[in-house]
Amino acid sequence: MAMQTITVPAGQRINITLVDGTNVWLNARTSLSYPVKFGKNNRQVVLDGEAYFQVAKDSLKPFLVHVDKYCIRVLGTSFNVSAYSGDKTWYTTLVEGAIAVGGIGNEIRMSPCEQLCIDTDSGQCELREVNPELYTSWVGGKFYFKAYTFEELVRRLQRWYDFDVLYRDEGIRQRRFS
Repeated sequence: MAMQTITVPAGQRINITLVDGTNVWLNARTSLSYPVKFGKNNRQVVLDGEAYFQVAKDSLKPFLVHVDKYCIRVLGTSFNVSAYSGDKTWYTTLVEGAIAVGGIGNEIRMSPCEQLCIDTDSGQCELREVNPELYTSWVGGKFYFKAYTFEELVRRLQRWYDFDVLYRDEGIRQRRFS
């Protein structure tokens, strides 16, 4: 099956509509691979980076997002995934509908306003309740941060705007900002 890949450079984000009507917003330094035409049994894409999905409903063809060794299964919903290769942790945040994340031993089902955090080294995962707007605001060009360490905040901003930071005071790395 012929695949297409879109790669978004630092400092940019784009919105695409897949052939099935699914809308996908891709954040900076993200790549998405998807078929020109979806198969008969499912709709599969491969993600490296951060994307917000509004999946078109199709009960006969589940929508699958492959991230590293994990798979997010969807029938129709809105959710965000932040899974950059090289990151120690990746997150999926459900806005509405329902999704199930597999590849971690058992499949974990999620409800709206829940976020699944997975440590990519150990496979440890944590399901927690969150405000989805904190993790999807980038789609509208806004950035909300709550209790991020300065180092986490800078890492996200570096992806989006392609700059480097030199620390004069190493202690600031672990200070939290909102």
